[in-house]
Amino acid sequence: MPSPSLNISTLTVPDPVPRMRLDRWLSGQFSGHSRTEIQNWIKSGDVRSPGTALRSGTLVSPGMVIEVRIPESTAHATPVAEDLPLEVLYEDEDLIALNKHPGQVVHPAPGHPQGTVLNAMLFRYPEISGVGDDQRPGLVHRLDSGTSGVLLFARNEESLKKLQELFKQRKVKKTYHAICHGIPKPFEQTIDLPIGRHPVHRQKRAINGSSPRSAVSHIRLCKGVAAGTGGLVEVQIETGRTHQIRVHLAHVGHPVIGDHTYGGKKAQFSGPWPKAGRVMLHAKCLELPHPVSGEHFRVEAPYADDMKSFLEQL
Repeated sequence: MPSPSLNISTLTVPDPVPRMRLDRWLSGQFSGHSRTEIQNWIKSGDVRSPGTALRSGTLVSPGMVIEVRIPESTAHATPVAEDLPLEVLYEDEDLIALNKHPGQVVHPAPGHPQGTVLNAMLFRYPEISGVGDDQRPGLVHRLDSGTSGVLLFARNEESLKKLQELFKQRKVKKTYHAICHGIPKPFEQTIDLPIGRHPVHRQKRAINGSSPRSAVSHIRLCKGVAAGTGGLVEVQIETGRTHQIRVHLAHVGHPVIGDHTYGGKKAQFSGPWPKAGRVMLHAKCLELPHPVSGEHFRVEAPYADDMKSFLEQL
């Protein structure tokens, strides 16, 4: 029997779509959930088409209609501390900066109540349990599970409020690195296009979608490879819309490698590249006034191993 659900989403597979397993395709549609979590939904009979339970290995096809029931979970319970590895880049009495690894979920969510960065933080820094929201204590901002890089936590209430205000007032300089399809031209450009929810696929975002909000990304090519088949780009974002970099780069014809949600066939191609197991996007650097001292603060995260393998080809 399917589980009681918090939400039911009906998705239609677009045309064209790469040859892909159902669990992998759904992980691109539900970026806030891990692939293991999605596989558990499938095993529980919560993914159907139409009326028939599907399997993780089912191959998606254009026009296929998929109903996903997101099960009830312990998502609203107080997160528990777990002894899990963390890569700490910087810490002081007020804040902690981590290098989030690809595949790590930031905080508990429906179907994924444990094993997250937040669970690990509560074990290593138990004092954050009383900072801010008791569901996401100390958390200043988020990254998609597939995105690696700099992630900030506040260590006390004063720091949390000031950091949240700095993000809200756009006083945080956010620099990402992405490996994209092709070579963007001009090599430096600004993409100023509003982003809203996709009118059909509710888990996706789109240029001028439903209730669009301003989105500004500054793109700069760092390196190109193999006769223009791909490149490393630096992206500085003024805003922080959901999937902003992925949507903007796909719109100008240079989707992030591994991004089958927005890139289609361009998200994976032959040549010197290894096979992408995730979206090749990395939160490289954050710069901001320190929340307590006010002094300039800068923290940078090294690439994950999979991204290093790609960059060795540049």
